[in-house]
Amino acid sequence: MIKKILTILSVAAASAFFPLAISTAQEAETPELNQLTNKLSELGFSKCLNRINDITNFVVSKGEHSALLFYDNNKKDETLISFVVGRGGENQNYLATLDFSQNEDCSASYEITQVWIDSCEDVVAAQFKDYTEGQDLHGGFSMMSKSDNLHVAVRVLPEAGCLTVQKEVIF
Repeated sequence: MIKKILTILSVAAASAFFPLAISTAQEAETPELNQLTNKLSELGFSKCLNRINDITNFVVSKGEHSALLFYDNNKKDETLISFVVGRGGENQNYLATLDFSQNEDCSASYEITQVWIDSCEDVVAAQFKDYTEGQDLHGGFSMMSKSDNLHVAVRVLPEAGCLTVQKEVIF
């Protein structure tokens, strides 16, 4: 049976969203758990909570969010843990998906899809200036990368603005 849990997070903050690479190291100490990770702990999950907390802090640390959680209730220590997180705000609207494996290295990935009111040229200059130009993809997307595991696809929207899809895989 797949469980779905809806969690509403409300944290007021007026800060810009800046893409950053997530640390690949797992810390020995247990940091204070955020609402999403705390919910997993309450549900009986114990593996990879530091990694999950680190990544969910990065994705949901500022502004108001809502999240949907997916997991197999019958295999808590083996199941894939997946979140869909939505956030709204001025020039801060995005939808993120986060997936966590409970294997030995706590592999994870996230993808942030964001619509910007600014031009793609301005967004890339302000948000993705450390990324290198890559290849063009079908559908009008240009791929840029910061590392082998961190990429962003950028697309000019027909009316105005910019669409970015940032993807990172953490091993």
